[in-house]
Order: sequence, then C-alpha cells, then structure tokens
Amino acid sequence: MPLNSPVVFVMHTDNSRLAMAFFWTAVLTAQTESYGSPWRIALASACYLLSVLTYENASLLIFALPFFARPRHAGNAVQTRRIWTETALIIVIGFLGFLALRFLLLSGGAVNHASVVPSMALLLSYCSGLFPYLLAPFKDVTRDVVSLVFGASVGCAAFALVKGASFPKQPQKALTNDHARSLMHVSAAGFAVFLLGITPYLLAGYSASFGFTGQSRVYSSGSYGVAMILAALFSMNWSSPILRRVVNLVAALLLALMAAFQCDLRRDWQIAAEIRRDLCESLLTVAGKVSDHTTLLFLDLQSYLGNRAVIFQGVDGLDQYVKMLYNNKTLHAFFLYSRDADGPSSSERTAIITPEGVSARGSAPYGPAPLDSILIFRCHGRELSLVESLSSDDAFVNARWVGVAAIASQTSRIISGDCEHAQVRRCLY
Repeated sequence: MPLNSPVVFVMHTDNSRLAMAFFWTAVLTAQTESYGSPWRIALASACYLLSVLTYENASLLIFALPFFARPRHAGNAVQTRRIWTETALIIVIGFLGFLALRFLLLSGGAVNHASVVPSMALLLSYCSGLFPYLLAPFKDVTRDVVSLVFGASVGCAAFALVKGASFPKQPQKALTNDHARSLMHVSAAGFAVFLLGITPYLLAGYSASFGFTGQSRVYSSGSYGVAMILAALFSMNWSSPILRRVVNLVAALLLALMAAFQCDLRRDWQIAAEIRRDLCESLLTVAGKVSDHTTLLFLDLQSYLGNRAVIFQGVDGLDQYVKMLYNNKTLHAFFLYSRDADGPSSSERTAIITPEGVSARGSAPYGPAPLDSILIFRCHGRELSLVESLSSDDAFVNARWVGVAAIASQTSRIISGDCEHAQVRRCLY
C-alpha cells in the first residue's frame, strides 16, 4: 500500500517494520491451539514487549487482540471462557509490562505526549489524510516497464489466490449470514487496528501530511487496519458468479497499480542515492580524513527529491553515517539550516552559538560542539564546499548568536593526503 512507502524505502532508527513483525508474532502466538499453556501467555507477552521496546507504534494494538483471538469453539463454553481469560491475561501482562518499562525504567521514553486526549481536528486530519495516499497510484500511472511488470505479477498472483478460494455456487441463507458476520468481524477489527494504530502518533501531536519520504509513518501500524477494511469490502459474497469475478478482477487491478506505484518510487530513491554519492565524494575530496573529536556542521544538507525520496534527513542518522564514513566513533555531525524565505524557522532548527560552542539540531545528547572542533560545510546542489567562517552578519543562517560574533572552520583538523579508509567505505553511499 502507498501508506507503507517508508517501511519499504526508509531505514529509521525507530524501526516500525521490526516492531510490527514482533507484534504480529505475538498475535499468531495468541491464536495457537495450546490453550491453557503458560508458555503461550508468556511468549505472546514477550513478543509484544519486544515490539514496544523496538518502537511504540504498536503499543496500543494489544487492545485489538480479542478480535484475533476470537474463539473457534463457540459450542464449548468452558474452552471459550478459557480462551478469553488467557487473552485478557496477555493484554494485562503485556500492557502493564510496557507501562513499567516506559515510565519506570526508561523515564517516560523519547517522545513526550502532547496531550492526553488528542483534538478532534487532528483525528479528522489523520482520517482525511488517508485518501491522497490511497488515490496516488491511480492519479498518475507509471510507464516504467519494470514497475508495470512487477505490478502485473502482484495482480495476477492476487487474482489466482482469490480465484482459488472456495465460494459456494448457490449460497445458502445460513452460509450467507455466517459470511456476513465474518465480514463484519474483519471490518470491526480493521477499524480497531486503524484507530489504535494512529493513537500513539495522535498523543504525541504528530501532524498528518502527504509525502513518501517518511510522512506516512503515522500510518505505519494503522495501515494494517485499512488493508483489513478494504479486504472485507472486496470479499463480499456476491450471489452472481459473474459479478464476483468482476469484483475480483477490480481488486487484482487495484493491487497491481499499487504495487507498480510502490516499485516506481525506487527510481526517485536511486536518483537521491546518486546525489548523496556525489555529496559524499565532494566531502571526501575536501576532507578525506579529519582529526579525532571533530564536529562537522552541514548547512542546508537536509534535503529531499520532491516528496518522493530522501537525500539526507535523519538527525541521529547523519551523526552515525559520518562515524561510519570516516570509521571514527569520536566524530559528530549535525545539520545547520538557512532561514526560511516564507516565514520564521522552527525553534528546533535554530542553532544557538555561544562561547561554549554550537548547539545544533541533534546535539542535545552531547552538549555544545566546542568552537575549536568544528568544520562547516554548505550544500550547493550535488556538492559540499568548505565554509571558512560564518558570522552574525550572515542573515541567511538560522542561528541565534549569544556572546559570539563569528565562528570559523578549523581547517587544521583536516588531515590531507589520506582518504584511503574513506574510499573503502564507498559502499555506504
């Protein structure tokens, strides 16, 4: 689905894909037939805790577990009661364990809550924000051959799976009613997963915006609920075999176009990778090797290829990327920003420059970067150039100057003539 483009193309430190893998493992464990086994309860709870320790996008999905642990032995009252009891135990143990870990051991986690009860306007923006993503594959169908072949393969596989499913030719009333109840159950489960999936982002105050560079991560868990709802809509038991076949074809076509669109995004990410390679090569040309404990400040490096691909984005990622590029754990790297032409820049993007050093975005865990440790680079298209100095007179720099009029790149920290170790790491870019 287009909602999951960050899951495919973006490697975040908040690894939502791994968190969801752990959560669905917990669900599958809860669905096993080994009822009455304490190991089943312990394993499902442990998988859920692994999920929320990886990333908190699935933290509230535990409350949707009753939809997935629906008793299959409705005629056996004793076994049904045992299933519900064990499901409740998994929810209580898992969620209380999550609260204890988050607020007692981790002191509240990395992201604060903007509000206990999110505003209705924010909730509605999340719901309305779904439609641009769902419609994107159909607004501009790709002409890329590889993407079309991939999409056609997915569509044909989906149609073959649906065609192979067993449907009664002449549905009896009892079968029809049972099928309708199942669709209602799946739809209800989908709505629950969607709402519980987006709630952690609502509580954190994240806004919903359109784009394929990471904006849709607010749907990283709720999108599974959207998929369930769509699946229920296309799984209605039509009485006419011809109508059912048409619906199956439409569903397969929609999946094919979504898959082709997702595959087509790779071309933008490939272009972004080429730009990133050129930027890194220009950096290594200027500073192939630097002294230990150097801080590299990059002005205007955070950039995107429209709303479809990332060139450089992650604050924590940039710091780790430079450490790997130079094979030096003592280095640090942070973004600097130009002032926005159309309005004031956000406070988190404003660097604070004092005699103690430079406090840039991402530097909070390490403290201000000492003025005698910095190298300043500015991004111009596909090239990074060394900036000799910046001053309070440079109005384009988004910075607050406190007791300092200018800062300069410490060029003595560049060790010339030795970039062999960096060239070995060409695979990083």
